[in-house]
Parts: sequence; structure tokens; C-alpha cells
Amino acid sequence: MITANLQYFKPNGTFYSSASFQVISIDFLPSIGEIHGHVRDLRNRGRLPGLALASNDQAREFIVHVDVPAHPNNFPGLILLP
Repeated sequence: MITANLQYFKPNGTFYSSASFQVISIDFLPSIGEIHGHVRDLRNRGRLPGLALASNDQAREFIVHVDVPAHPNNFPGLILLP
């Protein structure tokens, strides 16, 4: 199990908050691209960890910086607005 660190930014680039979640792998470690894709899916569904917002639509309005420092192939990811 490794930790993915997330930083949230408003559309104008202002820092908003940060959070982290555990990447659970039973048989294999997901690729860094799969982790970034999972975070993108969480954002698109309005389910980003660490955000207490009035509606799921508000969660879709963030730019998300993703970092998984313990992953052997780590590179930072930036999930932009659609």
C-alpha cells in the first residue's frame, strides 16, 4: 500500500486544500498512469478525498496535482479542468 498525495487548486490557480489516500494493491502495484486516471475519475464523479463541499459539482471545479512519492515510476500529474 502506498500513499497518493493530492493538492487542490481553484480554476484561477489559487491553492485550496490538500489530501491523501492509500493506493491499495493486492497482487500488483498499479501503474502511475492508472493512479492518475483513478484521481481523474474521482474528480469527475465529485468524490475527491478531503473535500467537504455542498455539492459534487463543486468538486469537479478543481485542478488536482497528484504525487505518489513511494511509487517506483513516480512522476507528478496535473488533472486539469475538462
